[in-house]
Amino acid sequence: MNKTDLIVHPVRSRIVVAVSGRSLTTREIAKVLPDVPVPTLYRHIRVLDEAGILQCTDERKVRGTVERSYTLAVGGGELDHTAVPAPEDHLKALANFATVVTQAYRSYIVLGGIEPPQAGMRAMYLSNEEHAALLQGLRDLLAAHDGNRPGEGRQRRLISLVDLPDIDPTETP
Repeated sequence: MNKTDLIVHPVRSRIVVAVSGRSLTTREIAKVLPDVPVPTLYRHIRVLDEAGILQCTDERKVRGTVERSYTLAVGGGELDHTAVPAPEDHLKALANFATVVTQAYRSYIVLGGIEPPQAGMRAMYLSNEEHAALLQGLRDLLAAHDGNRPGEGRQRRLISLVDLPDIDPTETP
């Protein structure tokens, strides 16, 4: 199974997001994903661990069993964006992305969160060069905060962006 197929999955992609930038025990991952049955969660964590997408950061004995903590391995969540997937693969990836965002917010609400998500949409005309510069600027802006650690007044936030070309009804495909 290739890396994209491993990650673009309704449960595994949520695990990747859950451990991104932090180390969690399997029990803590289960708290973040309360709708995923524990045996299913363990199975998918094992798949991601064996594929090198997750990295075990700690092991300790707890009541006769070994409790492991996991984080995202270096490069573990990065997909090959140079490959040109088939149209149905594009749709599968977008549907999976939407599911991950929706389930993350659902878990937040179930666990007592009250802050509404911040969302917005904007259409703009950009050349390929302007588009590339905009995306790089967004990456740079977000990367400036990648090293932030948990601390007073800080809350972990999921920032999700979708960028897609719009349909021009005056053009025929």
